[in-house]
Amino acid sequence: IFIVLVICVYTVYVKNFSSDFIYERLQTVAGYSTAQCQSIFSSGGTTFFEAGKYACGPVPENEGGSYLTMLSGGGAKFGIINIVGNFGTVFVDQSYWQSAIAAKPTSAHKGYFLGGLVWFTIPFALATSLGLCAVALELPISFSEASSGLVPPAVATHLFGSFGSVMMAVMLFMAITSTGSAEGIAVSSLVTYDIYKTYLNPQCTGKQALLISKIVVVVFGLLMGGLGV
Repeated sequence: IFIVLVICVYTVYVKNFSSDFIYERLQTVAGYSTAQCQSIFSSGGTTFFEAGKYACGPVPENEGGSYLTMLSGGGAKFGIINIVGNFGTVFVDQSYWQSAIAAKPTSAHKGYFLGGLVWFTIPFALATSLGLCAVALELPISFSEASSGLVPPAVATHLFGSFGSVMMAVMLFMAITSTGSAEGIAVSSLVTYDIYKTYLNPQCTGKQALLISKIVVVVFGLLMGGLGV
């Protein structure tokens, strides 16, 4: 994941462009009028630009309409929702507790501290490289596409071609595999020890608990895969 991340940041800010270029382009895009945006986002003489659908012109609720300001109403709302939501995720998700309990006391705090840094670094670096690059290059990515997380693959494909799509697919696969593994073990432990052993078979042996755990992992994986499709 970090190799792909470094390649993206290096390509945007060193190899293909520079921080000055991205900054100047963002300032230019923020200064576009509606007529200019309609001219840019057009095909065959017909514009498909809609205010709020594409990143063009000043940003509502941002100081000076800039893409680079920290004074953002939308950013503040997202920050509040993100903090509240992730507090709930961390304190309620069994995978976090299970990992902490299984880890050595001397390693747990180091691992969680490093994990927190990584959790912040990856989305921040992708947003400030591929995300800002998409706006600077005026790529026709709609609001709904951006909300679905399609900005990184769109920009990576624009910069690297089909290899960029492969890089994003590999990054996504590795992230999903890691998360899916943790969640699968967490759910199997909850079902095995909090439901099966507590209410259904208090005298179950280790082999029986292991069998139930394996069954739950398979069923949970198939269920999540089906719902994901």
